[in-house]
Amino acid sequence: QSQSETSTTKPVITLKNTRPRGAVSTPNTSEFSPESPSTSMLSSSVYPTELALSPTAHTSPVANAKSWLEDVKEVWSVRSFLWSTCGLTAVTFVMGALAQWGPAYLQRVSCSDLSEDLTAQCKSDINLIFGLISCVTGIGGTFLGSFLSSAYSTETNAVDAVLCAVGLLVASPFVFLGVYLAPLSSRMAWVMIFCGELMLGIIWVPVAAMLLYVISPLQRATASGMQTMFSHFFGDATSPVLVGYVADSLRSELVSRSDALRLALYPAALFCVIGGLCFLMATLFLADDRRTQNSVTPLNKSYTPLQTEHHDHELLPLSTEDAVRHDRRRR
Repeated sequence: QSQSETSTTKPVITLKNTRPRGAVSTPNTSEFSPESPSTSMLSSSVYPTELALSPTAHTSPVANAKSWLEDVKEVWSVRSFLWSTCGLTAVTFVMGALAQWGPAYLQRVSCSDLSEDLTAQCKSDINLIFGLISCVTGIGGTFLGSFLSSAYSTETNAVDAVLCAVGLLVASPFVFLGVYLAPLSSRMAWVMIFCGELMLGIIWVPVAAMLLYVISPLQRATASGMQTMFSHFFGDATSPVLVGYVADSLRSELVSRSDALRLALYPAALFCVIGGLCFLMATLFLADDRRTQNSVTPLNKSYTPLQTEHHDHELLPLSTEDAVRHDRRRR
């Protein structure tokens, strides 16, 4: 190539194997000479190869890169991703409200009539129990969701979205009863809260799995960032403020602080239902989106930085030893 061509077209070096098909490899004991420079690039146990330069414009993924706005548009056009993100936002809304106001509500219900010393101990016990329940149900729900997803999810079904929908719809009555039963029986309230948070914890692994297999590998980082921002901004970053505002608005001479907070927490059960419906909508598109993405990016496709071109044009990975020799040759 001329100097002007090499300045505008960045070449990639490939090694064309010139050994005849079916030939047996024999040791090459000839000395390296200026007349055969390419032989210095391979070990003595293979046939000599010839060096070839080819443009990379048609093979480089960078050449086909899209703008960030185009990636964003394509990501949100995947309907299963859109609905699963809405469902995840509902989950974070519920968990944010419970984490912020759940212990405070239970303290107002259970500790208000105690002496000062007992009140401090009562509040400490409630914080400890609530924290332990959150940790155990978070870990247990994650493992349960992972097991069910791995066991039943396939390319032709929408099990991951169904798991999330069932988890949220089942969690809804538990969340409602946990809030409702707190003034009547603290033990029953703890049981309901445990079951509700366990059902909410099921969704984490299926949601992550859905993002991975319906979004292009080059767009997954963008999709993950947008899903995280969207779900937390409209979920657990918003729900504590809204619940507190509603509780303050309901507070009056006829409504105590605990009753106002109880009424403000009831909508958390409704958001569980809304999230479940969002995941049910995702089931309508999940299998098709997954098959579409797999047809574009086969699961067995792999990429290597430097490859050799075989005689029948299939790409073979270059060994580490040959790559080192090739790098030394270029220097």
